[in-house]
Amino acid sequence: MFEVPQRLAQSLTDSRSNPIPQQLDRASFIKNVELHTTLPQDHPEFASPILDILHLFSSTQLQSVIFKSDDCSICSPVSFPSLLPTLFPYLISNLKMLSFRGFCQFSEGNNIILKHLPNSIEKLSLYGSAHEKVLPSEPLRDGLSDFERTFSFSRLSTLQLSCIDLIPPATFELGLRTWSHRLRHLILDMCDVLCGYSLIRTLIDHCPKLSCLQLEMSDRDTGPTDQITDTVLCELLDGCLHLEILSLDNIPGVNNKFLAHCAARATSLRHLFLGAVDISLTGKGIVDVSGWAKLEYLYLDCDQLDPAFKQIVDANWALNSTSIEYSLDSA
Repeated sequence: MFEVPQRLAQSLTDSRSNPIPQQLDRASFIKNVELHTTLPQDHPEFASPILDILHLFSSTQLQSVIFKSDDCSICSPVSFPSLLPTLFPYLISNLKMLSFRGFCQFSEGNNIILKHLPNSIEKLSLYGSAHEKVLPSEPLRDGLSDFERTFSFSRLSTLQLSCIDLIPPATFELGLRTWSHRLRHLILDMCDVLCGYSLIRTLIDHCPKLSCLQLEMSDRDTGPTDQITDTVLCELLDGCLHLEILSLDNIPGVNNKFLAHCAARATSLRHLFLGAVDISLTGKGIVDVSGWAKLEYLYLDCDQLDPAFKQIVDANWALNSTSIEYSLDSA
């Protein structure tokens, strides 16, 4: 089970410490690291070769680091005391992308990561746990303060958060104002507290070059009191003219008014996903789908889809494209 990382560590170490003519120092060419494990991270046979490999890297070498863990133990210094302190801050001074699945909002590992993220970060993905969504009182302020560092990152273009409820909406919107024209991709998955009217309004006013927006709520009742409306969703389409991917899952305001506006006006859209929509969304009376000339994928999770609307969409696609994937759930 542990032979592969051990042999890899030995091979990379040998190529550096015992150079042979015409043999390259292979470790010096590594730019991207991905660690995916379901094993206990404190297991010495697992940890030791990983650390041996990390020690071969220079401070400016790594550009991409991806962690995939089935739980939050990777964040705990008790579970894996050397991995995070080895990487942060010593090996990430030129890091452009960090993806962390198994991120714990309230742990010492969280502090190590957020405190030392470099300004070179362009893509940041943090996947928390749905089981960790109750906010403890004591660590909240410190964890939030660490996360606020990302608001000053001048190169951030992609942000993906899953099951992260550490950030108050007003504070998060300050970050959106800072990232502004640079922000291209925003994905909020099960971050219910952030998915309110003011989020969409801030995107319209400050992030006009947004090309991908994906929002999914676990429960509309746990979201902010200023719920997203059909009107502000229509304004989003008019204000963010570069929007190519729009995914709204269990989001308020997705109704016939929004669908009609989207079909007629969303001329840049290539991918549209509308999941767990309100029962009032049927498409009835919508005849103008000229805004979907570039659309390549449509998904409507709709129980009562109007047959006339479906016929119009089918006919429009048949004229404009033969490579569109049409996914439709209807009764």
